[in-house]
Amino acid sequence: MPVAEQFRRRHGVRSAWRLRPDGQVGIVALSGSGAGRACAVRELLAQGATGRVGLSPEYADALDTSRALEIAAVARRCVPPGSAGVATIDDDPVATIVASAPAFSGRAVRSLLDRVADVAPRERDVLLGTLRTWIKCGGNTSAAAQQLYCHRNTVRNRLLRIEELSGHLIKDPHGVAALAIAAEGARLLGADLAPQAAQLIFASSAGPAVS
Repeated sequence: MPVAEQFRRRHGVRSAWRLRPDGQVGIVALSGSGAGRACAVRELLAQGATGRVGLSPEYADALDTSRALEIAAVARRCVPPGSAGVATIDDDPVATIVASAPAFSGRAVRSLLDRVADVAPRERDVLLGTLRTWIKCGGNTSAAAQQLYCHRNTVRNRLLRIEELSGHLIKDPHGVAALAIAAEGARLLGADLAPQAAQLIFASSAGPAVS
């Protein structure tokens, strides 16, 4: 396992690795300056990452490994599909919320986007990419236009189209919050946002047998 070899050779840390159908899982023993070692582990993983990597917080009890693995799996889903990178659940709270329950998040994203989800994927990506850039620029249209290499009126027009299709107004705090979550969710889930066929699931509890 190349990653395990890099840990042993470059940093001299103890680690155990297992290859699973869904990826490679490793446990790294941190000693000495934990924070410094944790940063070194992340940097090394980032250098060699060819896909999505999630890191759990540090823990002291080996019995907490199962829970740490669950957290690392959530962190891994905070990295967009098709990209390579390393993430923890503390990097981006919104991404963590979306990644914690992808099935439910997908439904919520579809609801928040409304008709934005129905437009052609290429146009939808442009609209949501513009929205995310505008939000990162603190709502500054000129700054967003500079980053997107387009005119500020183009940014305005795209935002107006998002408002029209979604029913959320970016001047309304609730509206911009909803759109921010939806845009981040669409980026992370990377799934088709088309509505899915309805399903009915019924579970019953069997009572005592009657003779």
